[in-house]
Amino acid sequence: MLSRNKALKPVMVWIHGGAFQVGSTTTELYGPEFLLTQDIVLVTVNYRLGALGFSCLEDSTLGVTGNNGLRDILMALKWIKANIKEFLGNPENITLFGESSGSVSIHYLMLSSLVEGLFHKVIMHSGCALHHWAEGTRNSMRELAKILGLSSGSDKDILEFLQQQPIEVLHDAQLKVKSSVSPHIKRHFYPVFEKLSPNITPVISENPAKIIASGKYYKVPMIIGYTSSEGYFFDYKIKNMRKPNSNTLLIENFEHLIPHHLNIPPGTPLSKYIAKEIKSYYFNDEEPTLAKHKTAYYEVFGDVFFNYGLVSTALRHLETLGHPIYYFRFAVDGELNFYKENGLPGAAHSDDVCYLFKVGCRVDKVVENSLEDITIQRMVKLWTNFAKSGNPNSEEFKNINWKPIEPTKLHYLDIGENLSVGVYPEYEKFIFWDKIYKMKDLPGKL
Repeated sequence: MLSRNKALKPVMVWIHGGAFQVGSTTTELYGPEFLLTQDIVLVTVNYRLGALGFSCLEDSTLGVTGNNGLRDILMALKWIKANIKEFLGNPENITLFGESSGSVSIHYLMLSSLVEGLFHKVIMHSGCALHHWAEGTRNSMRELAKILGLSSGSDKDILEFLQQQPIEVLHDAQLKVKSSVSPHIKRHFYPVFEKLSPNITPVISENPAKIIASGKYYKVPMIIGYTSSEGYFFDYKIKNMRKPNSNTLLIENFEHLIPHHLNIPPGTPLSKYIAKEIKSYYFNDEEPTLAKHKTAYYEVFGDVFFNYGLVSTALRHLETLGHPIYYFRFAVDGELNFYKENGLPGAAHSDDVCYLFKVGCRVDKVVENSLEDITIQRMVKLWTNFAKSGNPNSEEFKNINWKPIEPTKLHYLDIGENLSVGVYPEYEKFIFWDKIYKMKDLPGKL
């Protein structure tokens, strides 16, 4: 039995990423060594993924409303709240932190009516509920049933058919339910806005932007941010091209870069106009070729998939949250960067996580006083400071004052070879995409 006389420690709960399809909290992926140098209790959470975690049916009376993966996280948080004292964790000081789809999950829970009191701060890496990819399609179970041989039927027929399948069969079949990773398409087995069901309280049932604007959500202090080169994630698209050469087109249809949740029909004058604007802004009206436009390709994909949504989330919450919002950019290009493979400078999507956890490190040991060692110490200290007090600043960083964002200034911390503060340097790109998002209110014509 643990001593009841010891002071309770801040609790940090990690929600892993993986596109709602893959991942786990195994220590091979998320070794705790770096974070446990500080006086905290670390909890990592697994949850159902893919078809088991994010299936839904239109017939709400069947009880398959979607988002069971989010319900798993919710159940874990309730258990942590009730039991973490037994591990010397403070149930009144719990910080959720996560990356990519894990961060999206955190944001959805923050906007849910079911989480009051279950956590007290959030740290969101490269993911939010306002991303177009945070909302999935509603027909995934029907597509899964087709692959397994049921070509038609009611929702009840589909449910009963899939319930009869072995778990191994479902797992293998869901990998065959294909959808392109493109802004104009909703993906399969992702979160959905739930329809009301007589026996199930929805985790999330409304558009996140509307919930934020209403102010009717669970309000806690926030750190939110991104990596300097999020778009490197999409290098795989180039690698998957058939026999690419210097003249290979990187983007053939710019209308496919228009996020689906703008509800702008492809082929309409407005859709064509926006596509032309994107091509002009990022590629100077040139056809984007592999030889000349690779950097711009990374930029446009990083902006439409990650950067716009993150800035928009921070600014929208600023109007209704009532707590500090700290914004960051991670730009370290070090030996621990696990996900960047193209040899270009900067930090790719997910590279920041490698300085909080021991993530399949490329070096067995971190060399003392190296860039990697210094970055780990900085990240861990900033994040655990926030978990302890809601303020990442401390005496260790007396030359740096990381300010919360303000209505007229998006203050941010740049985590590079050195720590520096300033005003968000890519605001012009945010304005460009914000104008596009506001065009959705036009009647489909110009």
